Parts: sequence; C-alpha cells; structure tokens
Amino acid sequence: MRRRSLLLIPLLMALAPSCIAQEEVAPREPWGLVECIEYALANSPRLKAEEHRLSAAGETVREADSADDLKLGLDAAAAVQRPALNLNIPNVGPVVVRPPRQGSVSVQAALPIDISGQYRYIRRAARYSERAQREQYRQAMQQLLLEVIDGYYGVLMGESTVRAAEAAALEAEEGLRVARSLRDAGAATDLEVTLAEAGLASRIEDLAKAQGAVADGRAHLAALIGLRTDECPELRDDALSLEVSLEFEQARALALDERPEIRALSWLALSLGASADAVHRSTRPSLSLGALAQAVNPTTAFTSDTNWQLGLSFSWPISDGGAADAREARERENRDAVLRDLEDVRLLTEVQVHAAGTRLEVLTQRIAAGRATLSSADAALERIQARESAGAARPLEVLKARAARAGASAALDRDLYERSIALAEWARALGVIDKLIVPETALEPERGDAL
Repeated sequence: MRRRSLLLIPLLMALAPSCIAQEEVAPREPWGLVECIEYALANSPRLKAEEHRLSAAGETVREADSADDLKLGLDAAAAVQRPALNLNIPNVGPVVVRPPRQGSVSVQAALPIDISGQYRYIRRAARYSERAQREQYRQAMQQLLLEVIDGYYGVLMGESTVRAAEAAALEAEEGLRVARSLRDAGAATDLEVTLAEAGLASRIEDLAKAQGAVADGRAHLAALIGLRTDECPELRDDALSLEVSLEFEQARALALDERPEIRALSWLALSLGASADAVHRSTRPSLSLGALAQAVNPTTAFTSDTNWQLGLSFSWPISDGGAADAREARERENRDAVLRDLEDVRLLTEVQVHAAGTRLEVLTQRIAAGRATLSSADAALERIQARESAGAARPLEVLKARAARAGASAALDRDLYERSIALAEWARALGVIDKLIVPETALEPERGDAL
C-alpha cells in the first residue's frame, strides 16, 4: 500500500504544474473604461501610498458610505466660486454638484454610458479622508483618474494605429509582389522593384514602432491601475458600441427646456448666507397672514426655534436692530451673483450641446456614407478578384481595388472614433444642463425637519 502511494507522488507532481498553468492563463474578459477606473480606485499603488500617508498623519481613511461612491467633499465657498466644479474628465463625463445636505456640498463624477439619460455610476467605493476630505488625496485621485483615462484611450488609439500599419504593410507586400511580377514580364524596371522594397521596409518599421508604443502604453496603464506591467487585460472600446437612443430634436428640446430654475433660487445661493442662525427678518411678531407668509419664506433655512401656527412650522421673526437687513442684502447680492453665474454656465452649455449635436449629425451622415462606400469597395474588389481568377484582370487592378477598400475601411474607423468622442461630449453637456436645473422641491425643507 505504501509502495502504491509512493508511485502516486510523481503523477501528482506531474499534474500540479499543468493545473497551475491552466489557472494562470485563464482568459480574462475585456475591460472597458469603467472597469479600469474601478480597479484603479481599489488597487492603485499611488492611492494606497496616499492612504498610508494619511494614516501616518492621524487621518482615518475609510470606505465611502454612499451609493454614489466617487464623492469628493468641497466647502460652500468653493462651490459658489466655481458652479461647474473641478473634476474635469475629458470625453468621459460631467462633474455633478449635488444639493447640500446638512451644510455640506458633495461632488460626483458621472460616466455617461447610455445617452438615453441613464448614467452608470462607479459602484466600487472610493476611499477618502474622513476629516474634511484632505486636498492632497483629492488631487491624487483626480490626477490618477485623468491618467487612467488618457492611458486607456492611448492604448485604444495605439491598437488602431497598429491595425492600420498592418494593413499598410500587407498592401506594401502585395505591391512588391506585383512589382516583381511586372518586372519578370518586362513591364517594370529594377528601380520600381527597389522602391517597392524600400516602401515595404518602411511600413514594417512603422508597424514595429506602433507595436512597441502599444506595449509601453499597456504596461503604463497596468502600473497605474495596480497590475503587473505584463498583466494588462484586453481592452474594449465601449464608446464605439454606443448608438443614439434619442432623436436629435428630442435631445435639443430636453436640453433647452425652460424650467423654473431661476424662480427656485439655487441651493448654491443658500449655501452662502443662509445658515441655521442667520435667517430671521427684522419684523415684529404678528399673526397676520402677511407676516406669516413673510416668515415662511422658501429661500430661508428653517431653524430649531420653530413655532406651530395654522399647522405650519416656521422661523419666528426677531428684531435685531437692523443687522438682519444688512445680512438680507448680502444674501440677496450673493444669490443674484450665483444665479447670474449659473445662467452663464447654462447658456454656454446649451451652445455646447447644440454644437455637439450638429457635429454628431454630420458624423452620423458621414458614417452612413462611409459604410455605403465600404460596401461598394467590397463589391468592386470581389468582381475584380473574380476577373483575376478568370485571367481577365491585371494584378495592378486588384492592387488598386484592395487599396481603395483599405482606404474606405480606415476612413470609416476614423469617423466611428470621432463619433464616439462627439457622443461623450454631447452626453456630458446634456448631463451638466440636467444637473444645473434645480427642481422646486429642492429648496423646500424636508418633512421630518419641519415637524
């Protein structure tokens, strides 16, 4: 029995490496931009080093407790100075400013994956400092996201360049073969063959450079998101698979809709002057409906010293010798300034939406024409190849047909990529306008607070 067990040891040792190898080479699903960002937020060495620095400094680093996840805290003054706020991710998504909750202002970056209006938010929690969301950690996260996005699109563009270089090398190789055939038939000179050989060598060199650039880009992206430099997964281009799910006129109507954001008095204005202890008016207490309506002002913050009157909860007016008038004037001036800034941002964004929608229309038409051209080039190439098989077409005609087909394919790929960028810009502009429009209920006190 012991001899049998000893005989099993070499068999198990032979099987073990194969099992390990199978586990190591297990295929990984292609990653899109969202997967790269999620993995970077959870595993980036740069963020882990920043968290270690915060921990050494006595700060508590914890997981975000919100479903919105990618949340960076800012103070009210920064929010008022920059209504559009400052996590600028090119070609990916808008920075969304949320209404303040208990005196805080939160910022959230949204990735427009579906332009029908549904935004897919990053679900993996982003680590951040518990005390005031330390500025250095916020900047480190922002810089990391920008570099991941640049690296992601750099790899995709590099792979497109590699495909184009491969097609050019194949065409050059075919041209060299045709040139040699023509020289053997006495229809080409040695100089033409030499030029074709030099062209093929140049195309091969370009291909090698493009492949090297893609390898470097993939290694850099892997290091950014926390993988080994040889572990970068295959990437998929989510943007190229997007289709327009809204008609352009409907989208413009949605973006240009005149909703009562001006009447609603933006919550940004409230974050400046209205606080829990500075909301009283300098009028004497009265039970008249006029005084009651003046006291229950939707632009004021409701404090704890509320009274019941006709079933309503409101902040009772207290005379303070004219100081409240000065505060009210400052609040009104601040509100007007913020609303003017918001209106400027909204108008500018509407122009951006219109420009992006127009460009998207042009690119859509170009893509339709490019697909028709590619279909025609495919049909022409098939006809010429059939004639070549029958001996009725010259090799040079086949070469020209293949070159025309490759050119049509490259033009279509370029238009598709440009449309993906235009889609992202259009969706980002729509998202900014949608978040700048504040509903009327946003300024009303919550029922639990009022009662």
